[in-house]
Amino acid sequence: MRSRLVAVVGTLLIAVAAWQSRTPVTAEERIQPDTVEREAKPGQLPTIKEIMQESHKCRTSYLNLIREELAHETEIQWPEVVEKSRSLIHAGKMLALNDPPRGARSSWEKRTTLYVANAVLMHDAAERRSVEDVNYHLKKLRLMCVSCHGEHR
Repeated sequence: MRSRLVAVVGTLLIAVAAWQSRTPVTAEERIQPDTVEREAKPGQLPTIKEIMQESHKCRTSYLNLIREELAHETEIQWPEVVEKSRSLIHAGKMLALNDPPRGARSSWEKRTTLYVANAVLMHDAAERRSVEDVNYHLKKLRLMCVSCHGEHR
């Protein structure tokens, strides 16, 4: 199980590196979790609950909006999908800056890195307008909940 997880993480990191080397990256996407100053004032960093509420839980969450947009099949608003997938990248980076409510910090960093990597791959697929790839990474992001919540929630 552990070797499979290491292989998946390695593959995702290689994919992210390849994506970043060929696609122009905005200043916001260049910010890595460990390079952002953790000395932000308490009100500036959103809480884990706020991040999860906005990106996963409600009917207007990023994941639900992307899923609903892809359901249109013939009239997909790709700029909307690209924007929401970019927001998921940012949400993952903000999650990484928070401290886990329980569990090991190293596991938290590994899981948030995987989350960001999947969000980046979904963003890349959205820019390429690949419905299959966006759906694949959307499903991966949705399935990450169980393992992360089991250890950290």
